[in-house]
Amino acid sequence: MSFPGIPVLANLFGGLPTQLPVLLVWAVGIVLAVAHWRRHPRVSALLVAGLAIYMVATLLVAFLNATTPWFAARRPTAHVGLLLGIASVGRSFIGAVAWGLALAAVFVDRNEGERG
Repeated sequence: MSFPGIPVLANLFGGLPTQLPVLLVWAVGIVLAVAHWRRHPRVSALLVAGLAIYMVATLLVAFLNATTPWFAARRPTAHVGLLLGIASVGRSFIGAVAWGLALAAVFVDRNEGERG
């Protein structure tokens, strides 16, 4: 099985612009977390981990979406459906982990005086 080449790259770079706004927001979040690392190291680490996981997952899904037509043309429909189902469940679990880390960053290391 050979690499699909230009069609997959065209699909990949054609689909990524739709994800750019959220990728940019996550990148800014990572930069801000790193900038505040000394004051809030645990919070920053959790946020950077969560955002980085989400960024990588988004890029992997974009690659999967770009290669699916090529893969579908060479495999039985059942294989493609299985692959997409597994990818969907995997993305859901990865997203849950990423969101869990981001939410933990919001609530970790709170001082007693800050509680309402």
